[in-house]
Amino acid sequence: MTLAQAAQIRPALGGEKRACRMLLPELVGAAWEEPWVVAIDAPYQFLAAVAWMPVRYSDGRPMLQLIFRVAPPFRGQGLGDLILDHLINLARQRQMGGLLHYLKGPESAEIRPWLEARGFTALSEELVFDAPLALFHGQVKRLLGWLRARNCVPDGAQVVPLDQGLLDPVSLLHAQLIGGEPWAVRRRLEAQLLGPFADHQFVLKVDGMVQGLLLCQPLEVKMGTAVISAKAVAPALQASQSGLAWADLLLMAEGLAVACRLGHQRLRFSCLAGNRHTLGLARRAQGEEIDRIVVLGRGLD
Repeated sequence: MTLAQAAQIRPALGGEKRACRMLLPELVGAAWEEPWVVAIDAPYQFLAAVAWMPVRYSDGRPMLQLIFRVAPPFRGQGLGDLILDHLINLARQRQMGGLLHYLKGPESAEIRPWLEARGFTALSEELVFDAPLALFHGQVKRLLGWLRARNCVPDGAQVVPLDQGLLDPVSLLHAQLIGGEPWAVRRRLEAQLLGPFADHQFVLKVDGMVQGLLLCQPLEVKMGTAVISAKAVAPALQASQSGLAWADLLLMAEGLAVACRLGHQRLRFSCLAGNRHTLGLARRAQGEEIDRIVVLGRGLD
């Protein structure tokens, strides 16, 4: 019997969840559902970790975003195909349009050919920047001031900290615009409010209604760096071809002001390679491109 034939895929239990987070540090964020493991129970062997979340791709298709990693001693023994078959069946059950996988860092060169051999193709590319926080914040404030002078920012718009009373509408907005099941997003956000990063989460309200969110976190491996992990505004407030939306700028202006007060000196963020407005903002703020994320996708046929 091969390793793949002996293994089973099941929800992570107890200490296995911590093992999954160690193997998949990318799980930090609000939208991932609880991780699963690939394991042999007798005698016990932890072989791989896998997680997913439903997302809405930029063209409107509902997709299942996946992430998995096989522990190094067990690679090349068919576990990747076992995981992929499981995720394809799961996506069909949930009536998704396909699978997405985001690749970045040195591991991309190893796993991309494997995914492409199994029907994945490149759909888009995102650029990751690291910029001086104060300079980036200054550029955002300048653009927001220009819009305020032209009465483009409604009087009823305000940015407030995320709190317990806003969890439900923020979770729903996150699920609709970024991804994740509302219950899974809410559980992660609630945990963040109880943790040390509660003051890094912000909500845009317009006339009392939740219309946007900005979720940040400190970068543990580089102290003093704030990371934008999620940002979204309601479709009616999103940027047009004419430039950055006032809603995006207001969220960032208020949220990054808090990051500055908390002592962060650097900002890390990403944007689509074709987003010329954010790219221009990054350039003016002396942002340095530090990584590229390739989005691969495939259908379910």
